[in-house]
Amino acid sequence: MKNIKLIIFDMDGVLVDSEKIWKKKEINFMKKFSSNFSSQDQEKIVGGSIFSTFNFLKEFFHINISFQQFEKEYETFGLQQIYPKVDLMPGVKNFLEFASKKFLLALGSNSHKSWINTVVNQFDIKKFFQTIVSAQDVKNGKPSPDIFLQAAKNLKILSKNCLVLEDSEKGVLAAKKAKMKVFAIKNETNKNQNTNLADDFFENFLELQKNIDR
Repeated sequence: MKNIKLIIFDMDGVLVDSEKIWKKKEINFMKKFSSNFSSQDQEKIVGGSIFSTFNFLKEFFHINISFQQFEKEYETFGLQQIYPKVDLMPGVKNFLEFASKKFLLALGSNSHKSWINTVVNQFDIKKFFQTIVSAQDVKNGKPSPDIFLQAAKNLKILSKNCLVLEDSEKGVLAAKKAKMKVFAIKNETNKNQNTNLADDFFENFLELQKNIDR
């Protein structure tokens, strides 16, 4: 950690426990577009952007809807059914307070900007981040490295001096493509996500904080 200057946080499954709520509610939403959408399909879109989710549905289920209409319905679904019901992951607030004294902090998420704003405002954590980057701010979302590279660029930090905290396969791949150090944070819903390329693994933020503070 001695060379790390910037920590970039994913949001869903890292900062907030939204993944378990997505897992419970998303399938019924997706069945509006295809009755054949399954839990296996849901696993494939975890950590993706709205655009990549739309492309998945278009390719495998041939949905007959414009991206603009899908984005509007998906965004509304998230704002009404997901993010008002989330909570911070255990230890997040303490870790942000701890880390903000030692590093620059950024939030880099594939989530829609309105979802990100809902989370950071309702938990009063926006103040901890020097920059926030969503998939809407770059050409390509995760697993492309664009989000993480943009966050580092915004703060003028080299990739080799960045640490990414992720919970999904797409996120870990994006961090590795950006040539950044990446830690995988375990949660109750990501056991089927292949995060084996991560540089280290942590069960929670308390464990991570102890590791950094050694």
